[in-house]
Amino acid sequence: MAGAVFSSGAPSQEPPRDTLAVPQDTAPPAVDTIRTRPDTAVRRDTVKAALARAELPRTVDAAGRYHWTRDELFTGGGLTLLELLERVPGTTGFRSGWIASPAHVTWLGGAGRVRVFYDGIEIEPFDDRTGGLLDLGEIQLWTLEEVLVERGADELRVHVRSWRVDRTTTSSRTDVFTGDEDTNLYRGFLGRRFGHGEAVQAGFQQYGTSGVPSGGGDELALVARLGWAAKGASIDGFGIRARRQRNVQTRDDSYQIPRVNSIRRDAYGRLGFGDPDRGGWLQLVLASQAFTRERVDPARLPLDTIEDKRSHHQLVGAVGWSSSIFRTSLTSRTYGGDAKYTAVTGRVAVDHRIAAIAALTEWRGSDSSSVGEVAARFSPFSFLSMAAVASLRRQPDGADAEDVMSARGEIGLRLGQVWLTAGGITLDSVHVVPPIVFDSTFVARDEGRTRALFGGARGRVWRAIHADVFALRWERQGSYRPQMQVRSEIYVRTRWLKKFPSGHFGALISVRHDYRDGISFQRAAGPSVALSSHELSSLLEIRLVDAVLFWRQRYTIGQRVTELVPGYPLPRQTTLYGVRWDFWN
Repeated sequence: MAGAVFSSGAPSQEPPRDTLAVPQDTAPPAVDTIRTRPDTAVRRDTVKAALARAELPRTVDAAGRYHWTRDELFTGGGLTLLELLERVPGTTGFRSGWIASPAHVTWLGGAGRVRVFYDGIEIEPFDDRTGGLLDLGEIQLWTLEEVLVERGADELRVHVRSWRVDRTTTSSRTDVFTGDEDTNLYRGFLGRRFGHGEAVQAGFQQYGTSGVPSGGGDELALVARLGWAAKGASIDGFGIRARRQRNVQTRDDSYQIPRVNSIRRDAYGRLGFGDPDRGGWLQLVLASQAFTRERVDPARLPLDTIEDKRSHHQLVGAVGWSSSIFRTSLTSRTYGGDAKYTAVTGRVAVDHRIAAIAALTEWRGSDSSSVGEVAARFSPFSFLSMAAVASLRRQPDGADAEDVMSARGEIGLRLGQVWLTAGGITLDSVHVVPPIVFDSTFVARDEGRTRALFGGARGRVWRAIHADVFALRWERQGSYRPQMQVRSEIYVRTRWLKKFPSGHFGALISVRHDYRDGISFQRAAGPSVALSSHELSSLLEIRLVDAVLFWRQRYTIGQRVTELVPGYPLPRQTTLYGVRWDFWN
């Protein structure tokens, strides 16, 4: 099989094309194959109209946005959304072990200020053990084709689009990983479009790990899509089913994160007209989210497990218009379940090379709270850019708390192809929701006015050498956030086109260092502190035609074991390696 793949590209030094032209011969137009040899036939590939996709908002930043395509998501293994969001300045990730452990990320010190929208549907947390926080381990990163992070002044909004196919030639893929902590992971993808616009997609991911004390577990996730699309219109149904099992994880003082055996189901049906990225568009989505967890009922003797079931539905209606400079949209989300309410979001954005402005307003009918946010950018020169964002969160009617004002400003200066940025953050008040999944005695805190300074560098330093560095420092230590946080990455990315003009070779070599100060976790009996940590990560990827081989490692620097949450030591070293292989035509 490997010989066939490598040999197919050898005679021609041109990159593979999306279509195959029909040669001039006497074959009638209805024939759907072309003869390249007397004994072989290659089916003609056709690109069909795309299935509808959710809106990605226009973000306003001084030096580029935080956006990843499908190939970039899988770089280095692409395990969890937590790993991706840790690259965004202002975020702090928390986990108690390896990939099966709970995973949370905070934004500017607040874990409840992170929202995820999957194909325009807000993902809701169901597990009561998390205290209303979304466990990012429940987001199936491998099902995505695009991720955009919208860095608001008050909250972090993560917009993701699911994987879609648009070709009549069958597209398939297989990923196989293995590594430390007895970790094994397998993925498979299959998708195809048909002559009249029909679409069929399926995929699965299964992983297992039995690391102790890093928290073992396994998960099997399935995804499927059926749909149809023609020019300007589409209809499709999409669903994910993930069965997750997590072993008991014991802290050094014998406190335990309980065992979890749960199933999460997310499904929706979508009717769409137009494309949110150009021209007028309209979408109607009916979504369902369900969560089932086995738990022990102490009232039943002998002790037995019962199923705790929860489900919600969302009805999403969105309409908008977009061009290269201007776009606007209006979205209504009606949430079902125990508390039924409607949230309405409006957006307007004008984006030009010299200046840009984007405004958002959201009103939630559950408590009459609202958020207003305005972001602006001014770039008078190609090497200079300034940006700012401010938001006002109005509290519910009758609430004792005052309205909250937040703002962030930054300036970017380009030297060569590297953007240097610096700026500041100010928050009137922060209500910190504790990650009680790690310890049920953690308590919430209300932090007063606080400020932070940050800086960074992103871009190509020289030839194939790139850098991505940022540092953020708060004026004082707060609850559940480090006072100082630094992330530094140097990487080499090349396709060596002088030697391989076909584009069938590529290499990525990366070294990254992560540092964070000690973090205070608040308990009713008094705070506990996770000490400062240093971690070093390395990554090697080699692309050969359609196969990508990778090897990645993460080390703890120093004699002290890293603890991102007090009492839960992380493995001193984790290694993961494997292959990702695409098969087309």
